[in-house]
Amino acid sequence: MTLKMFISSAGVAAVVAGTALAGAPAMATAEDPANVPISAKLEAANGTGCKVNDGKEVTVTSFPTGVVQINLPRMQAKAGGKNGARANVNCQANLAITVPAGYTWSLDAIGVKGFAYLGEGTTGMALVTSYISGMTETGEVSTNLEGKYNGRWVQLDAPDKAIQAPCGEDRKLNVNTRVQANAGKDPKNSSAIMTLRSNSAEDHDVLLSLNAVKCPA
Repeated sequence: MTLKMFISSAGVAAVVAGTALAGAPAMATAEDPANVPISAKLEAANGTGCKVNDGKEVTVTSFPTGVVQINLPRMQAKAGGKNGARANVNCQANLAITVPAGYTWSLDAIGVKGFAYLGEGTTGMALVTSYISGMTETGEVSTNLEGKYNGRWVQLDAPDKAIQAPCGEDRKLNVNTRVQANAGKDPKNSSAIMTLRSNSAEDHDVLLSLNAVKCPA
């Protein structure tokens, strides 16, 4: 799976433009994958958007090319009517990244998609922030939609500079996701739904592009 496949499989009603990825390191990684395998494993997930009370849970699938897909089946915020004027749902996933000896890894790009149903005067927001433990640099994708809107959306973005884990250190990758729905000035008679939910278990909500980096000898 590549970031191009992520875009083509979205079937979106609108593409929310972010930083152009043409020529960015992430696209080079996705289109011309190195032979160095990268794997990611979910170690923990916490937040209102990753509670397991109906058999659904956060899942992570990694591909040798460094593409990591995250499914977040409970990331849905509903506002309006009996749901109140505003709703927030969040989930933080902690990933362990593995590369061969002599290599480290970097986060090059983030892709995210979901669905929104927003009545007139309502808004929806989705935010994905990713960072390496012990480091201040972050990769971020923010999506803001206004009603009326009814359909899918997709966003891709890349940090200005790849965020790289230090060589020889075991650092985790933290992925924070948040969705918000705001029912506007007339919440009792309005409806707003914002999700990061995928179509099926084979689909994905958040896509990360990781790249193996050779450490100095």
